[in-house]
Amino acid sequence: MSVFSISSSLILRSSPPAYPVRLPFVPTTRWHGTMMLMGLCPTAPPTACADMRPAFSRFASAPYVWGAGTKPALYPFTERTHKKGAMISAVDLLKGIAVGTSMKVITVDGANGGLDTNYEGKANAALDVLTKDGYDFVYVHLEGPDEMGHQGSVEKKVKAIERLDERIIRPIAEGLAAAGEDFRMVVLPDHPTPISLRTHTADNVPYLLYDSTAERSESWHYNEREAAQTTNFIPEGHKLIEYLLQM
Repeated sequence: MSVFSISSSLILRSSPPAYPVRLPFVPTTRWHGTMMLMGLCPTAPPTACADMRPAFSRFASAPYVWGAGTKPALYPFTERTHKKGAMISAVDLLKGIAVGTSMKVITVDGANGGLDTNYEGKANAALDVLTKDGYDFVYVHLEGPDEMGHQGSVEKKVKAIERLDERIIRPIAEGLAAAGEDFRMVVLPDHPTPISLRTHTADNVPYLLYDSTAERSESWHYNEREAAQTTNFIPEGHKLIEYLLQM
């Protein structure tokens, strides 16, 4: 799915390249795995399928089945929250959710969903939409930590999290404070991607909620182990935004 698809031509465009850009670690089902293999065989020219070489063409040449589900029931963000919301992400799935909920989609040059994405561009875009464009909420998505989990690289995943902390969370928090804005910020992953498994799991995730008007000094650390020991649990994750926005 691409927000920037050009329907008037035969060229399928996506920026960045549509996900996934590699084989998944394990097919979801036998049918899924078979269809993925078939999808790697270009439909034209016929000889290209013999050695599985990719067809370097600007035109769609192969189907690629990924995931399964039903059409979600989405409502305008402003209708549910009475807030103006924006999305900053390099991933088309997130952009699609934003379009489906009538949120503003912000494109950042150099944002690629990888370890070397344009962190500063994303942070600056978030500050601009909040302090200059009159928006109340911005969702800043980083794909790097998840991708490094899929790659099974401890070193790169640690680096991705450190860059998120140093080059996204810190400059946004400091920028809002410098602008004299009161704000609330929540930091969390949408799912775990353990290095040992290299795929998603359904385990609970830790979240950190910060309120600039009620700063506190705590001795705990933000991690899965300590979060699991608390009683501060939200069983329906989609309701977390109600805590953030104090709805």
